[in-house]
Amino acid sequence: MKKICVLFIISIFMGSIFATTSIKGAYSLTGGLYLDSSFNTTETSSSSIDLYLLSRSNDVKYTIKSSLDFYYPSTEDGDTTVEEYIQDSIEQAYLQFRVPYKENYLTFNFGKTPLDIGGDWLFNSGTPFDYDKTSIFDDVTNPWIASVKTKLFELEDFQSINLEVIAKLPIEDGDSKIGGRLTYDINNSNFGTLESSFLTNYSSSILSGGINGNYFFDYGIYGKIDLQDHSDFESSIYLLKIYPKITYKFEALYTNDDETLYLFPTISFTIDTKSSLSTALFTTLNDGDFELSPYISYQFNILQGLDISATYFYSTDTEHLIFATITHKF
Repeated sequence: MKKICVLFIISIFMGSIFATTSIKGAYSLTGGLYLDSSFNTTETSSSSIDLYLLSRSNDVKYTIKSSLDFYYPSTEDGDTTVEEYIQDSIEQAYLQFRVPYKENYLTFNFGKTPLDIGGDWLFNSGTPFDYDKTSIFDDVTNPWIASVKTKLFELEDFQSINLEVIAKLPIEDGDSKIGGRLTYDINNSNFGTLESSFLTNYSSSILSGGINGNYFFDYGIYGKIDLQDHSDFESSIYLLKIYPKITYKFEALYTNDDETLYLFPTISFTIDTKSSLSTALFTTLNDGDFELSPYISYQFNILQGLDISATYFYSTDTEHLIFATITHKF
């Protein structure tokens, strides 16, 4: 809690000196009900506030995004099972600036940055950083890095090749690596960006990359391997198709360390200007066994900036989970 307040105050002070600062955020209230096969119930409730601070001044940009979550006592058939607690986290906290270099720029980036490598969907094997997300409820921890990026040269039709030198800093997880990323912006009718990243230290050397584009579907195909342990590899894919009323999305991830295939097909339907419905089937296949976890969610816009949603999710661990959330975005 204290570190969020300190960062917030420092950011306001910096913004007042160097640039006009904008602040956005969201406040949410959530109530949940767990129901097992014996009809035993567990009630949960929580609230959270997210703050997003952004400042730009010429070629300088800094961002802080943090969240504060309050969890209230849960009850299982009237008995308290979980104590109230507060959790704060910083999702982003970085400074970015660029300086002229020959005919282009050198872009410097330092801090806890959002992932912009690879697919960045539910599954993402295109990043050399840890991206352990094999559930729709998993959170991704953004890495602390220092990097410098430049455009090596620009080709015809806005095609370009870019190089970024990256150092992963041993903050929070104690892991440090050094390496880089090479991207080729193809930007034609079928191909978007071809990229490859490499990070290494004494114990592991992670090579990752892939390609995205459009060929009937918006698509992305990515892979990752540890060159010091070839059995440690994974690959992911996403497909996306958007129509005026319906959006189709398919994602898949294969991880060799546990020989598991994860599938995540999703269909979203826009009912009218205020409401929409989403349904998905999270599927896990391992050694001939499979687990199906259906998910359905209804979203309704009460008025501008105020939304409510009702969601049902089933898994063998939580069994039946029903929760409702009301969110105000400001």
